[in-house]
Amino acid sequence: MLRMDLLQAWFSLSDEGVEDAVCDSYAMRRFLGLDFTVEQVPDATTLLHFRHLLEKHQLGRKLLESQGRSSRSRAGSCAGEPSSTRRSSPLRRR
Repeated sequence: MLRMDLLQAWFSLSDEGVEDAVCDSYAMRRFLGLDFTVEQVPDATTLLHFRHLLEKHQLGRKLLESQGRSSRSRAGSCAGEPSSTRRSSPLRRR
């Protein structure tokens, strides 16, 4: 459901629009991890209820804050480490 909410935000789709887009787009189905032989696409009403739950418990904000902390901690751990792909001197053609 969270991935479906992300698709909706990224592509500026309505609840019904994201439902239709997932049905029509193989790439979106793969992103969601849906197998139509086993599962159905969540309908627009289910997506609306999910978004209301996120808002009620302020989970959207908490997810963004958590992602920001995670990104900062990864960036801090990489600082100062040499890159394994960096060359010590540039290649010159003669």
